[in-house]
Amino acid sequence: MRKKIFFLGLFCTLFAYQSFSQSFSGGILAGIAASQVDGDNHSGYTKAGFAGGGYVSLTVREKWTLQMDLEFVMKGSHATDSLNNVYALNLNYVEVPLLLQYNFYKKYIAQIGLSTATLISHKETSNSYDLTDVSPELAKQNVSLIIGLRYPLGEHFTFDFRASNSLQSIRKGTAAYGYIKRFGKYGQYNNLLVLSMFYKL
Repeated sequence: MRKKIFFLGLFCTLFAYQSFSQSFSGGILAGIAASQVDGDNHSGYTKAGFAGGGYVSLTVREKWTLQMDLEFVMKGSHATDSLNNVYALNLNYVEVPLLLQYNFYKKYIAQIGLSTATLISHKETSNSYDLTDVSPELAKQNVSLIIGLRYPLGEHFTFDFRASNSLQSIRKGTAAYGYIKRFGKYGQYNNLLVLSMFYKL
């Protein structure tokens, strides 16, 4: 059901672009996300996942653009310790970033904004043991800060790099579990780097 909602939203995003093409531009995107979870006692962007969806953008002034995406993003954590114990947390989100972009030098475009994400599925394992139903509950909604850089590669393609970090915890806890403190509360937080290619329709 949630996947149907995502594809319906993606269709509406692209339909809106077609309907208002004189004012907006839009297209599709696909890329790879390298992620970690801050506060899970592991480190490194060792969890790889897919990121893809659609976008619409509006030029509001010379060099300034607003862009909204609708994306499916795979986040989480993956780690192997010195004893070959394997931990994995797979998080699948439908995400809606809203970004302000500025063409600051030649073709280089800086971007900053916020993203709201809805958790649609997840799985947590340790040495193949399923911990999904026994681990502390994960938040269904999450807000992240995004900063990034873009570079057009011709008329239709644009290279896009983003760093995203949760402003809200994805799981609440205490310092005893290794959780980190942010905005006065202990928790775990998504942290990821995303490389994508955007195609303008």
